[in-house]
Amino acid sequence: MQVLSLLLVLASAFLDKTSSLRSGPQRKPLHYDNFSVPPLTSRPRFRYWLPDASVDSGVVAANIASIASIGGGGIELVPSFEYGGDSILGKMPPGADWVTYNFGTLAFQKLFQAALQAHNDNDLVMDFALGPNQGQGVFSVTSCHVSRKEV
Repeated sequence: MQVLSLLLVLASAFLDKTSSLRSGPQRKPLHYDNFSVPPLTSRPRFRYWLPDASVDSGVVAANIASIASIGGGGIELVPSFEYGGDSILGKMPPGADWVTYNFGTLAFQKLFQAALQAHNDNDLVMDFALGPNQGQGVFSVTSCHVSRKEV
């Protein structure tokens, strides 16, 4: 008997929810009434090119606060590391130390945490690339030497 009454309660709850679906699609309200202060999801975000982690975290935090002051929604942090180096692109820029300031190093982690904290302090949202060099440099295996026994 208890099982039957439980099923009836669940069925009635389900029917109440589906009856509202039958009345037509529900539209989300447009933001006409808050155009001057749109919700965070509707604010513009800025692409922030990070040359390496040697930049001053205070400057990064100040830039993020400045974005908040003009109504922006945050930044997309794009690490643009190894912008040259000893390759076809040319020599490493003077003063660059990618052993210390490259993607994933302790310096990068501290700068990343400072950027996150600045977003939190200013009620913004931060987006970020998944790897160094504009998000396209995500680490992967370049060659694989696997021995396999043939049966």
